[in-house]
Amino acid sequence: MRRRLCAILATFVLSTLTVGAQELTATIVGRVTDPTGAVVPGAEVVVKNMDTGFSRSVRTDEGGNYVLTYLPVGRYQLAVEAPGFKRFVRENIILSVNDRVALNVTLQLGEIQETVTVTAEEVLVQQSPTISGLVSGRQMTELPLNNRNFVQLTYLVPGVSSALPSQVGFGGLSVISISVSGSRTSGINWLIDGGRNVDTGSNLTLFNYPSVDAVAEFRILTNVYSAEFGRNAGGVVNIITKSGTREFHGGAYHFLRNDVITAREPFRFTPPIAGRTSLKPPLRYNNFGWNIGGPVTLFGYNRQRDKTFFFFSQEFRRIREFTTPRTIVPTAAMRRGDFSGFPAIRDPQTGQPFPGNSIPPDRIDPNARIIVERLFPLPNAAAEGDPRFYRPTLPQPVNFRQELWRVDHIFTPNFRVWARYIRDIFSRVEPGGLFNNILLPDVATTATDTPAVNFKVAATHVIGTRAVSEFAYDFSRNQIISDIIGRGKRSALGLRIPEIFPGNRDLVPNISISGFAGISFFGPYRNGNPSHAFTYNFTYTTGRHTFKTGAFIATERKFENSGGNPVDGAFTFDGRFTGNAFADFLLGLAASYTEDQVDVNLDLRYNTYEFYAQDSWKVRPNLTLDFGVRFSMFGNPVEKNNLLQTFRPDLYRPERAVQLDARGFIIPGSGDRFNGMIFSGENSPFGRRVQENNFDLIGPRFGFAWDPSGRGKSVLRGGYGIYYDRSLTGIVLQNGFVNPKANTRVTIDNARLSNPAAGVTRETILPISLLTTGFPFRAPTMQQWNLSYQREIFPQTLFEIGYVGSGGNNLLRLININQPRPLAANQAGGVINRVRPYLGYALIQERQTTGISRYHSLQMSIQKRMSRGFSIGGVYTWGKNMTTASTDRSDAPQDSLNIRAERAPSSFQRQHVLTINYIWELPTLREAHPAVRAVFGGWQLSGITTFWSGLPFTVFQSGDTLLVGPFPAGGSTRPDLIANPRLPKGQRTAARWFNTDAFRRATTTFGTAGRNIIRAAGVNNWDISLMKNFALTEQVRLQFRAEFFNAFNHTQLGAPSATLGVAGFGSISSARDPRIIQFGLKLSF
Repeated sequence: MRRRLCAILATFVLSTLTVGAQELTATIVGRVTDPTGAVVPGAEVVVKNMDTGFSRSVRTDEGGNYVLTYLPVGRYQLAVEAPGFKRFVRENIILSVNDRVALNVTLQLGEIQETVTVTAEEVLVQQSPTISGLVSGRQMTELPLNNRNFVQLTYLVPGVSSALPSQVGFGGLSVISISVSGSRTSGINWLIDGGRNVDTGSNLTLFNYPSVDAVAEFRILTNVYSAEFGRNAGGVVNIITKSGTREFHGGAYHFLRNDVITAREPFRFTPPIAGRTSLKPPLRYNNFGWNIGGPVTLFGYNRQRDKTFFFFSQEFRRIREFTTPRTIVPTAAMRRGDFSGFPAIRDPQTGQPFPGNSIPPDRIDPNARIIVERLFPLPNAAAEGDPRFYRPTLPQPVNFRQELWRVDHIFTPNFRVWARYIRDIFSRVEPGGLFNNILLPDVATTATDTPAVNFKVAATHVIGTRAVSEFAYDFSRNQIISDIIGRGKRSALGLRIPEIFPGNRDLVPNISISGFAGISFFGPYRNGNPSHAFTYNFTYTTGRHTFKTGAFIATERKFENSGGNPVDGAFTFDGRFTGNAFADFLLGLAASYTEDQVDVNLDLRYNTYEFYAQDSWKVRPNLTLDFGVRFSMFGNPVEKNNLLQTFRPDLYRPERAVQLDARGFIIPGSGDRFNGMIFSGENSPFGRRVQENNFDLIGPRFGFAWDPSGRGKSVLRGGYGIYYDRSLTGIVLQNGFVNPKANTRVTIDNARLSNPAAGVTRETILPISLLTTGFPFRAPTMQQWNLSYQREIFPQTLFEIGYVGSGGNNLLRLININQPRPLAANQAGGVINRVRPYLGYALIQERQTTGISRYHSLQMSIQKRMSRGFSIGGVYTWGKNMTTASTDRSDAPQDSLNIRAERAPSSFQRQHVLTINYIWELPTLREAHPAVRAVFGGWQLSGITTFWSGLPFTVFQSGDTLLVGPFPAGGSTRPDLIANPRLPKGQRTAARWFNTDAFRRATTTFGTAGRNIIRAAGVNNWDISLMKNFALTEQVRLQFRAEFFNAFNHTQLGAPSATLGVAGFGSISSARDPRIIQFGLKLSF
């Protein structure tokens, strides 16, 4: 006894020194009684995986209770034996990831040699307070998935709201924008087999996209999950990969689509390629692969097929497609300076209109002339409604390859080890540039590779009959390797635009022209995010309590160069001089010019330590209480070369402020240029960090599950928990990119294109623009709560209804803490930097942890699991999510001194979300004539139908009419609201989606229009798959499938143009994908 106790204590101590915990397995709890209802202590309970032979046994305690933990997902048999009773066997128990099911057993009197066998239906009711949804392997492979991406299946879970396009992207560049029960899109913990699968720079891009044919299932935890889950506060998506079984299984497949069988895009009236009659761009899409799994039986090893198993999958994608978006370019007349037919433009020298509304040829800036003639094409889509419309044909080839292997080995029934490795190789050409959408052909084009790997090894050890320990090691790494291959070289074009800091990339400056296509470069770019993580969990069952404790330790690195820093300069033209932004450009009169000295490279290192303890207490056979707490310690990053900085307003001393001359330049020697700043490794009170570590995060969790009838057919459950987010490291990187000691950023207002830094030399000192983090910098916090009722209303049919809520505090938001008073620059000769609160600085963008969110929802679901050849599921969410900011890095307020005015619906909140999925095996006609059976038998129909309300959006106005400086680029000032902006449903059209007359330009004060006060069009989409199955042999099946995405070709409008003062205001010129048809062939055995 003493030895056993010491072993248990040693394991417990070890669990606090290592780390933990994303559960990949299931739990069975139950009670064994006799026919009178009396408990049966000491009964042996054995569970056996029917596909691998893996087994586990325990004995019931003095109360007749038993608990079986850490059961891998799969199909099981449960057997119970006790002297004086017949042996009880329950077959076909299906366990999924994170299941906690109750299986109570009543033994019959008799001899142990006699057996009572029950063929069980799948247990659906969950004895857990966690709100979650399961997506099965069959749904993964047999529902129609546009782009065959598992992310789309998250829609099958209540509480999920998506802002993703029709085709969910894949590869390391795709941004996954879904919100779970009020969370931010960056708050989701994406896992593969419990290991991290998301880049911490944004928390929005995934490392690997496992083939749907290699995934066994996945579960989404949406609210009040137990203390073993941490790191993120917005939900958990845990993908479980397939493993081998005692029999060999595998298959091969090929899916294809092309432009011949794809419908024409809405809003297209001109062919994408000259000489081509089709209105559809060319498309060749091929997705193919194969997989195999089974026992390892080489050289006579593993003859019983119950020790070692393998699974291997390989998938390829070869996509040759063209994107043909519409943009606005100047007409041939406008390129010459002729604006006749457009609103009058004024001469900035006289303040009067140009004669004939034309700019004299000798007034056109020579560099502007070169850029227009060499880089701007002429319009080619005037037939679509505007003589300035242009539709480029931009090729974007994609190549993708993935390998996945997994090996499971069962040393003994009490010791199991497995390992899994995934490698993705993704290559793409971005015609509009990496992270950009530049629609001028072959100007900013980039070629990008994003390799990623994900490796995990785990071991589970059963200690006696009461304790289980689990250890896991995870390694993940992604990279982005991108280079510019476009023709935007400055020297090749003959531009003569002097730089303040010459000798960088020799690229054309970034050019933003309000209302027109622009130029922006990103690259060369290198990005990587390797991570090592260790997990340890220890579970101990005693009486009615199941204690679980563990820890999670991760050491991570994030290296990246800025890529997009304007080292070649960046001009903004907003029409402030002439009333037309393109006319400003022709004259070479920019609203602002920004240039960076260098493209900064950063290398961050940071650690995470988390510990938890959890108790699941079965108070009564029909009542379970869960208590838990998680301690999170999020270390803030350090940079290898100490290149981090931040600005602390509390350290700024006005008496040490610099003085500015009439141009807004700093007078040398007049004060402390870095007044209020702290630098890592120099004057920072946190040493090599610029923010204190978040080492005091305590997250309590509580929940209950009560079965009123005690028959396992219904459960009332609820709970509450506090969760913390590890803030994305991208904000720290962006701070370092503008560190004034590593990189000088110069911003000049009212600059000239051909001489933006007139009067400025390298010795000239200009106010610094900064990106900083606020102080104190707290960990974003989410409180979650729910109360729901779940009932099995028919065999294999589960209904659930519940109230689910959450509240976010300390959320990241962007603030301009150096915002001047509106129009104050008029008193300083139009020089904004002379009237800012912190003299010596230009724009100071501060990421503060002051955002909030409040989410309330009604969530309903009904799920009929597969029986008699038919399954169907439906989920509905009515939700309301009010926030002061929707995202971590954007969503800047129009007035940083009036944050209360930003309270509005989240940009990712769809008020109504209804999603239905179904799989129907049509009658097989087994008794019919073979010819009839061959033609009419073996058909299958499946589909996903979505009805979603629209996402909210904000109306802005162009230009900086209040003279507070551009923030962010493009302006965030809103107009005045003078009427109801919403049109009756019958009056809403693509040409006029909202009441454009309800807005008036704000000129002397910030606009009165609120944030996100109008909603875009909703989604009404049917994806349908029709399949024909051919049984080639008893074990081999061939499946042909035709899949129709947006099957009825319903036009689903995109968001309207929402910038007052820009052409097309209030109109819609985009839509979700038209009908796409895909054919597939799958061979399986």
